Amino acid sequence: MRHDITRPRLPIFRATCLALGIGFLAATFGSGVLLDRSAWAAGKSASKAAYKVKLAGRTFRYAVGPYRIQVRFETETRLRWTYLAAPNNQAGKSAPQTFDRADLRPDVLMLAWTEANGTQVTDIYDLRAMRLYVSALRSGKQRIFLQAKMTEVK
Repeated sequence: MRHDITRPRLPIFRATCLALGIGFLAATFGSGVLLDRSAWAAGKSASKAAYKVKLAGRTFRYAVGPYRIQVRFETETRLRWTYLAAPNNQAGKSAPQTFDRADLRPDVLMLAWTEANGTQVTDIYDLRAMRLYVSALRSGKQRIFLQAKMTEVK
C-alpha cells in the first residue's frame, strides 16, 4: 500500500505527540478539528506550505525554573536564544538555532530541532494563549517536559 505523505496522518500525529510527552496536543489537535489542513488539501507538504504566522523579527521571553530566556526569530526558520538570567554564570549565553516548522493553526506553531549535543527539542508556541510547551530528549534519554507563560517583546 502506498501512502500519500502530503495528507495529514492523524493517528501518527497523535502517537507522535504522546511519544513526545505532549498528550495535551494529541487531545487538542489530534481530532483534526483544529488542525489547519489547507496546505495538505492543496497538495503541499507541511514543510513546503506558506507560513501563516510571521516569526521573523519577533521576540518572546519566558521563565523556567532559575532560567529567564529570550528567543528572537531571525528568519522564519532560524532563532537565537539568550539566557537573560541563569545559574552558574550562564547569563548572557546565546546561540543560533535552525529549526523545522509546522504551522498547526494560525496561532499554534510546532518547531523542532536537534542541538549540537544531540538533544532533540520540540517547542509548541500557542500565540493566542501566550504559552510555550517544550519537550526535549537529551542524548542520555532523559526526557524534559516544560511549559511556561511567555510574553512578546515589542
